[in-house]
Amino acid sequence: MKLRFNSQRLFCILSVIFVVGFYLDFSAIGQTHIDQTRIKTSVIDNLLANGTQAKRYEVASVAINSHHWQTGGTMIIELFHNYYGSGYEKYFLEISHLQGNQGTSPSLYLVESTGNYHNARISLGASFGTGTYRSGYENIAYPVYVDVKNYSSYTVRITYLRNRVSSFTDDNQIIINTAPTGSNISDFSTPSTQLRVNGADPFIEYNASKIWRVGELENQDFSIKQQTNGFHSLQIVGSTGQLKLGSTSMIVDYNGDVGISNHLNVLGNIETSKVKVTSSPGTFPDYVFSQDYRLKSLPELEAYIKENGHLPNVPTAKEVEANGQDLGLIQQKLLEKIEELTLYTIQQEVKLKAMEALILDLQSEISQLKKVSNEN
Repeated sequence: MKLRFNSQRLFCILSVIFVVGFYLDFSAIGQTHIDQTRIKTSVIDNLLANGTQAKRYEVASVAINSHHWQTGGTMIIELFHNYYGSGYEKYFLEISHLQGNQGTSPSLYLVESTGNYHNARISLGASFGTGTYRSGYENIAYPVYVDVKNYSSYTVRITYLRNRVSSFTDDNQIIINTAPTGSNISDFSTPSTQLRVNGADPFIEYNASKIWRVGELENQDFSIKQQTNGFHSLQIVGSTGQLKLGSTSMIVDYNGDVGISNHLNVLGNIETSKVKVTSSPGTFPDYVFSQDYRLKSLPELEAYIKENGHLPNVPTAKEVEANGQDLGLIQQKLLEKIEELTLYTIQQEVKLKAMEALILDLQSEISQLKKVSNEN
């Protein structure tokens, strides 16, 4: 058997092979889906707003049966603004065991946002039954929406672990809509970036628009709040630079002044050049010098000390050892005793002068008696 080759026909065959090969290579460069062992990525392009009319696109549906363990519970959804300016958002979507069924909800939150334009968001629709079951429990699915507004155009990249299918037959599956049709929606606000740290304690959440940056938002407050009741645990006041702990329990002014409205407990030493203790009206011991103040007599004071072992109105050693001492109060009591001692001193001075006068009179009388005695 002899084979005959026509050079023109051979050239045509080779040309077709070249074109097909080139097309395949070019398609690989712009491919929509990538499967890297377990991690899969799908890209959906040209999600457009109609001028100022916002649009909603259903880009995916995710199946779950949260009565069972899920192998693809974590998804990352990225939004790339691709029209008139920069813009990028990254969302975490968690649909897994006890996240989306049995009275629980999936977790969707924005973890990164940068660029000048933020005109799109990710949201989840209401769950629906897929008509498929696992161990007697129906697999449900959640639609994933991309909303776009204000003349913008977006490219979406979805990274996932689930099996990509065209229709649901089981849980742990995802349907990617590569050419979704947009529907009109009302205008919307885009979410703020949140950082969530999960663990044994409640997560910490912050709003990125409140973080201070050089040259931006200088009058905005930065707050860390207790999640259960919303009380401020820590707040930096943007307009004044004050640092507040609690609502007003402790305030540190920009100039370094510190105000504490309750107790300050210090286990170590305190070293300072000056201490100022304020007093309520009428509590400073000048009342000792008032006319109606009853000063104990020295015999009364002696009897009190013998019976009680301490001065009146002064804390006992046991009370101080058990409860500590109020610096302001103890200074007032010490001053009270000093002022009482001053009154006792004045009383003794009066008696001493009276005795001195009496002694002088007696000495004068004795001198006169001696003189009369000598003359006789």
